[in-house]
Amino acid sequence: MALGVTLKVGFALLAASLLGFASPGAAAAATDRYEVDLPADYTGMPDGLPAYAGPERLHPAEPIRSHTGSRFYRVHVQSQRDAAALAEAAEALHLDLMGSIAVPGEINVLVPADSLVPFRRLSLRANVLGGHADAAQMIEAARVENDRARFESFATLQQVGIERFGLGVDNDPWYDAYHSLNETYAWLDDLEAAYPAGGLVSVERVSAGRTYLGNDQAGVRIKVRGATPRKAAVIIGGEHAREWVTIPTVQGVLQTFLERAAAGDQEILEYLSKIDWHFFPVFNPDGYDHSWTSDRLWRKNRVPNKGSVCVGTDINRNWGKNWNTGGSSPQPCSDAYHGTGAFSAHESRNMNNYLMALQRTGVHVLSFIDQHAYSQLWMYPPGFTCSEVTPEHDLLEAVGTACADAIYQAGFQTVYKAGTICRIIYQASGGSVDHTYYNLDIPFSYAIEGRDVGRHGFELPPAQIRPSVIETFEAYRVLGRAFLDY
Repeated sequence: MALGVTLKVGFALLAASLLGFASPGAAAAATDRYEVDLPADYTGMPDGLPAYAGPERLHPAEPIRSHTGSRFYRVHVQSQRDAAALAEAAEALHLDLMGSIAVPGEINVLVPADSLVPFRRLSLRANVLGGHADAAQMIEAARVENDRARFESFATLQQVGIERFGLGVDNDPWYDAYHSLNETYAWLDDLEAAYPAGGLVSVERVSAGRTYLGNDQAGVRIKVRGATPRKAAVIIGGEHAREWVTIPTVQGVLQTFLERAAAGDQEILEYLSKIDWHFFPVFNPDGYDHSWTSDRLWRKNRVPNKGSVCVGTDINRNWGKNWNTGGSSPQPCSDAYHGTGAFSAHESRNMNNYLMALQRTGVHVLSFIDQHAYSQLWMYPPGFTCSEVTPEHDLLEAVGTACADAIYQAGFQTVYKAGTICRIIYQASGGSVDHTYYNLDIPFSYAIEGRDVGRHGFELPPAQIRPSVIETFEAYRVLGRAFLDY
């Protein structure tokens, strides 16, 4: 497609979505535009799923969930007993734990309207620190703030087009706001146009596969002219749909790598020449789209569950290592529902196959990084147990601590803690980085919980997108050096 047409279609879609009049036909056309043809022998697709899942696979439309009457509470978790009681209450009362249960620590809890009375009767009531914020009002205020930021950046985006790649994250209006799924797909198209094959540094579109709803798990691979790296790193964002800041953070790290390499930064060029970098900003596109259209706080994917009215699997409890051995839920209505079996979720199965296919080419996949939010933690395996550490614990700890230090020194003094998943937050079996470390032998397997520590939670203001990108990139520079030294 001609570059001018690419920009015109992408920004027409943005304007239509902002003003609320995008037609079903336009949406369908936009979806078609971003489909990626997969190799005939690609194994990432579950058996029987066509390249594009048509409307017959879509479950019935759901009403917008406004969370009217629900309230946020801030709960102090003082002991493992408190943590267990809160987890049990979450199952019984359908509470939404908005973050990680750290001991000791604090966590935001979303209490549905019909659970407010029994919640207040819990023994944990003495641990409630306050807040009591109206969930619907907070969500609506954040939506208005982001829509205003998107609208204000629209004219600048349309004016500069792909020339904004090269301005730096500081000056790129893309990072003024959060963007929808189709806008993010358009960004990937524009990035490919800005860094075409044959240049000093270029990007190649890749795909992990298709989701239940037929959306592309789209990504890009960085290539340096003349380089044949034999090491690789794979980075994903948006595994949990409501963690919006992870998506522009992954995009911004990717963009900064490209811009600095194209400008001749020798340090970055070395990292990109010797390491094959793969970025997947929206790992859970079905869930992410749902968090825009129907439920801002949606976490899981969107696959229906047989025998239940509840939809979705927690992808980060669906990977292969120690699936269903603690720290997940067998209940389809739980946000931590682990699915019917390891890799029953399209998204985790696709990426597992993608990583194995990469390894079969002879490339040493050194790193898998799963970008989450929030709590400001730099974590590494194991998550399935607190009673052991990995053989490379000291290395993972040293590099993780160096990454946390780099984030702090980036200019915003943002404090991250580094540690094993189970010890720094809680037991969580079936997680992505446990699987990539133990089952796929990927040493630098990290799960990152980004900004903030609970003040805004998943509704992190758009003004914090740029700082998140800038400080996270500094950590990736540390990673690049560690990969080369390994």
